[in-house]
Amino acid sequence: MGYVRKEAIIAGCMILGAAVAAGPAAAAPLPVQFAAAGPILNAASEDAPGEELSELLTLARRLSPAIAAAALEAQAADAAARGAGALDDPELRIAAEDIARNGAGLPGRPGVLFFEVEQRFPWWTKRRLERSIADADAGRSHAAARLVQSELELRLKRSFADAWLASRAIALTEEIAADLRTILEVAAERYAIGLAGQGEVSEAEIALNAALIEKREREAELASAKARINALLDRDPDARLLDPVALPPIPAEELLTRAALFDLALGANPALAELRGEIAGARGNRGLADAAWYPDFAVGLGVSEGLSGGEDSYEAGVSLTIPLQWGVRRARVAEASARLNAAEHRLRAAQREIDASLASSLQALAASRFEGEILSGPDLRQAQAALASAEAAYPLRRAAIGDVLQARRRIRDLRLEHLRTEAEQRRLLAEIEFLIGGEL
Repeated sequence: MGYVRKEAIIAGCMILGAAVAAGPAAAAPLPVQFAAAGPILNAASEDAPGEELSELLTLARRLSPAIAAAALEAQAADAAARGAGALDDPELRIAAEDIARNGAGLPGRPGVLFFEVEQRFPWWTKRRLERSIADADAGRSHAAARLVQSELELRLKRSFADAWLASRAIALTEEIAADLRTILEVAAERYAIGLAGQGEVSEAEIALNAALIEKREREAELASAKARINALLDRDPDARLLDPVALPPIPAEELLTRAALFDLALGANPALAELRGEIAGARGNRGLADAAWYPDFAVGLGVSEGLSGGEDSYEAGVSLTIPLQWGVRRARVAEASARLNAAEHRLRAAQREIDASLASSLQALAASRFEGEILSGPDLRQAQAALASAEAAYPLRRAAIGDVLQARRRIRDLRLEHLRTEAEQRRLLAEIEFLIGGEL
């Protein structure tokens, strides 16, 4: 046989093997959801954000490297899933046979050249199970990416509430300080004409200094909250942020029932979705361990070329693996079963924990709303009445300046506590939205 015919036979064997081993068609390029190096928002290039929570959430989803990394991990899992279950590459074997000895007793010219292409096939269910395991892992990766985003949004909502509280406390403290300056001036004037003692002036001055110290503490809290927000936006800690304008509204009470929220959590909570993906993958691994009891096989096609005038011949064969390692297979089945049961138990535990967390957050939210109504209603009205009485009695020397200062501190404390309840309600709302996996 000439070289042309020999090369044709080799090419035919390789084409046959490639056709048998062909996997799915080439997939389209991966979609890029996050730029690898997106523009970083800064005060020099754009207007400073910070007034609205929705604006900050949008920026965080676009700029956060943690979210981008999780999305790219999910894309990697998608790519792996597209190649799962594919056949191994075929094997080409070339052998020289019937090698005679030459005059020196050394190997001489071969009598036959043998060319073979062999393709290995797993048991027919194994490829499907491998694809299902890869799909489950891809789904778990997407759920993990959503969990990363939900956790970042939770932290951002909490920091936004902290920034709002600090900015409102600063404004309240400035208002109180202005009133205390007026009281200090009045006390100084009364002291100058002999209607008040030095102690009253000192007491008013001490109260004013305490208000200024408190304002400085609130400014530090505001700077800390803004630094946390900037970190979540992948910005410098001291990058410019505007003060929050308003907190997001609290949903109507009929929407805040444990049963309704738990149903939402079962369908959208990313942690539960990740556990369900883990269960699906464990179930596929259990099926793959069961399928390991069945043999794999290989199909081969070969041609022998006679080099010394002999005739060419063709060969075809099938080989099987013999699954004799029963102990190993039993151990793998036991391992896969235990991992599947463990994943199912983790899912049930997570569901119970989410249900309990929802109940706790709803109770705390209801208590905070009730407290806020009392603080801004009856308690504040009584404190305002007490302040008016003390201010009216002070010029008549029927009340001491300490009574006026105490009444003002009481109003300040009530208003500040009401602001704290408003911020706490938004923190609890953020926790509830994190548990249900979406916005209310």
